[in-house]
Amino acid sequence: MLDEEARGAGVPGAVVGVAHRGEESVFATGVSNVDTRLPVDPGTLFMIGSTSKTFTAAAVLALVEDGALELDRPVFEYLPDLRLADAAARKTVTLRHLLTHSAGFLGDVDFSTGWGDDALALAIAKFGDLPQNFHPAKCSPTPTRGSSWRAGSSRWWRGNSSRTWSAPGCSNRWA
Repeated sequence: MLDEEARGAGVPGAVVGVAHRGEESVFATGVSNVDTRLPVDPGTLFMIGSTSKTFTAAAVLALVEDGALELDRPVFEYLPDLRLADAAARKTVTLRHLLTHSAGFLGDVDFSTGWGDDALALAIAKFGDLPQNFHPAKCSPTPTRGSSWRAGSSRWWRGNSSRTWSAPGCSNRWA
């Protein structure tokens, strides 16, 4: 089934893990590199890409529902060691800004912090080096033509490329 679905979707390789009634199964198909044709096996690692955004948003929104977090409270109140290049932005950035990509700092950056257990902490420590392209207080993460924000949802669609996109109500130095 996995072979057929991957072929039909044009996916060169995939690994799927299933846990059901205490039993775990792992299935693999295809190649991990279209140039070398190295076959995929159950131990093949893939880049997670944007998949983690959905998990993160779902976890944050569950904690908001439980009253443990607030979408509009400054993030530094939860993470007092958080560094940003702009001190005023640091005191303003909220979870809502982070979930809607309207915090104003450059994102989608590979800090090359390695694969160790400390990789995430090392990357977060470098947030203070990211350019602040616009101030989050000047942003309005609300729907505009071509984008849609659904309350309680982790999805926000936009029609432009990330290089030229400006969050609704935000000025963007790149545009």
